Amino acid sequence: MGLIFTRLAVVPVLAQTTFGTILGTVTDSTGAVIPGAKVTVRNEGTNISQETVTDERGDYSVSHLNPGSYTVSVAQQGFKRFTKTSIVLETASTVRVDASLEVGELTSEVTVTGGGAPLVESEASNVAGIRTNEVMERMPLNVRGNFNGFYYTMLQLTPGAQQGSGSAFSLGGTRGNQNQFTLDGTSTNSPMFGNAIGPAQATMESTRELRIDLANNKAEYSVPGQVTGTSKSGENTLHGSLFYYHDNGAFNARNTFSTRVPFAIAHDTGGSLGGAHLHS
Repeated sequence: MGLIFTRLAVVPVLAQTTFGTILGTVTDSTGAVIPGAKVTVRNEGTNISQETVTDERGDYSVSHLNPGSYTVSVAQQGFKRFTKTSIVLETASTVRVDASLEVGELTSEVTVTGGGAPLVESEASNVAGIRTNEVMERMPLNVRGNFNGFYYTMLQLTPGAQQGSGSAFSLGGTRGNQNQFTLDGTSTNSPMFGNAIGPAQATMESTRELRIDLANNKAEYSVPGQVTGTSKSGENTLHGSLFYYHDNGAFNARNTFSTRVPFAIAHDTGGSLGGAHLHS
């Protein structure tokens, strides 16, 4: 009788996602849960909607949502329609939107304005920071049109992130090969060395958000540190930008051991355009 030996290689599967989740509980004015209520979650930029119903505990959850601004509507016979607008859902985040329905006609509506992204993500225990494009544009950095190393600049400005050699970073005390870098769900890590590949990263102009998870990472990630980039995407309204940065050596300081400031001139120009059938 012959014996057959099989060698098995265990390869880690890295979950890579930029999607977020909106969840909550639907109750009446007394606090009693309302099962079977219809919940509609609509992306305000694209008008794409997803629908679900609350379970026996009055809970609902809508996942696989792209980052953006959302409206949540809840409808149930015998109650006024509940609508909450301007709910900011950031990259790979979870936002709770609870609804308290008032007794009345379904044709009546109670509207609440979201008021921006929550300061604390109460549905998760991980420690993370998010840099939106609006925040990055206002930083005194001349990297808006550069490809190689844009994420590294953002990491250097993040508390708890320390740069080692080259593109190896320690996020919350991790080793340089214990971090995962993704762009729109696709890994930009080197398959040989495990560190991030600079040219595979997006430019600041084309980046919508950059999420940096430092500690207590979610179960779907197989490494302690996670850097998630999300590109800008088209919406129903036309939007765009133009930029120009000028870098001149005349404004640089002279090295202590040099007799003059080295000559240096750089021009960084570009722009973006996005709409229903265009991508920024």
